[in-house]
Amino acid sequence: MKVLWLDDEVVKRTVRKPGVELRCYRTLGKGADYLVRLGVEAVDWVLVDLVLPDGGWGDGRLGRPGVGFVDYLKSQLYVQRVAVWSHVVTPELDATVRLNGADLVFSKRNVSLHGVLEEMQHHMRSPGGGDRA
Repeated sequence: MKVLWLDDEVVKRTVRKPGVELRCYRTLGKGADYLVRLGVEAVDWVLVDLVLPDGGWGDGRLGRPGVGFVDYLKSQLYVQRVAVWSHVVTPELDATVRLNGADLVFSKRNVSLHGVLEEMQHHMRSPGGGDRA
């Protein structure tokens, strides 16, 4: 499973999980550039934090730019699968990012990165299942 992980708290050490290849960027702009350059087919998932630097993407006025970025991924780039993993997930934000197209939504307070990746793998094996964490 190939995952593009966009998070300003990306851990420098390599995250090792069998069957998972992570490409990490600390800004939305770099992530968008990567997808435009290589095509959305280059990844199986995009994993997005809701609060991170826009890096030139968007208008710079969004308090939680990841929320708008989820919509951009689904409606303009046609990314197949998007997951959100953030400290600021509330029931309201969960509903908003799901309306914007997020397939899975996780709170960093409740689920580890390994847990998120496991759920993403599970979701790929059985579409429609395991979409709540």
